[in-house]
Amino acid sequence: AVDAALIGAIEASVDGDTYRTVVERAISAVGLEGDRAERALSFHMHRVEEQCGAWIDQIDAHGLDEDYVVGDEVIFPDGYDVFATRLGAGLDIRLGQIVREIAWTGSGVTVRTDDAAFEADSVVVTVSLGVLKSGAIAFAPALPSPVAQAIERVGMGVFDKVFLQFPERFWEPGAYAIRLHGAAGWPWHSWYDVSVVSGRPTLLTFAAGPWGREVEGMADEEIAASVLEALRRMYGDAVPVPVASWITRWGQDPYALGSYSYLPVGVHH
Repeated sequence: AVDAALIGAIEASVDGDTYRTVVERAISAVGLEGDRAERALSFHMHRVEEQCGAWIDQIDAHGLDEDYVVGDEVIFPDGYDVFATRLGAGLDIRLGQIVREIAWTGSGVTVRTDDAAFEADSVVVTVSLGVLKSGAIAFAPALPSPVAQAIERVGMGVFDKVFLQFPERFWEPGAYAIRLHGAAGWPWHSWYDVSVVSGRPTLLTFAAGPWGREVEGMADEEIAASVLEALRRMYGDAVPVPVASWITRWGQDPYALGSYSYLPVGVHH
């Protein structure tokens, strides 16, 4: 019901409205109050985090206009690497070449790395928005104003994944997702069972936006202990000590410097 009301709230939004603003209007329009209103708000807060790697009050009211999935949502058992591997088959791919400058003219382009230069008629730049925003690659001459302004205005969010592998399964049989809504869902709120991929009992949770950046500065052991504390609020002593953990830090990865782009308040398509 809130999602249905949200469509109208977004259409009626004005410049400066955040996604939180329109969600709260939709909740009010449906008539939810108290705990149910809080749970509905937390659901939409977490959906924004998972889609944008940012918090709900950082996103423009139109920030999730394209948030829809047609068909089944699936996991690739071998990871997204299969795309690059398949597309790169037979191509001349040079690894270990960190691009520092792209010089372009009407007659061609030169891509300079630490120890080489490559010339071509044109270049397709597919680096992360985070890298573009950092200025790690120099463009000569500078990028056209519309492109440069878009890079500057669009936000780059952080969405880190925390995997905990356990000696045995302690959560409900058949449960794919475990969620804590409302005030209880801070800072950890969602876990996904990815055991079918790992082959061992494994849960995946997330840290997004400013919280994600804070998590990136914590030690792995501290992060795992924090996640376990949240799980034990639900399952108590049934939660064993994990046998392994993995944590991404996309905001610190020099070739990513973030996870997902997003539309900040006031920025439209």
